[in-house]
Amino acid sequence: MSESIIWQRSSHCADNACLEIALRDDEVLIRNNSRPEQVVIATREEWEALVAGVDAGDFRV
Repeated sequence: MSESIIWQRSSHCADNACLEIALRDDEVLIRNNSRPEQVVIATREEWEALVAGVDAGDFRV
């Protein structure tokens, strides 16, 4: 990923094992900050479905 990407994470997160996201065009990039080389790429629709599922209690987090 050579272009400049701005990663964001929750202010409640400690230094290790934090979920970070970045937006790029129509994609959402997701990674764990303790393993920044491993990036999952989702469409914005997939990301929105995941967030809606978490909000609805569909997942145990």
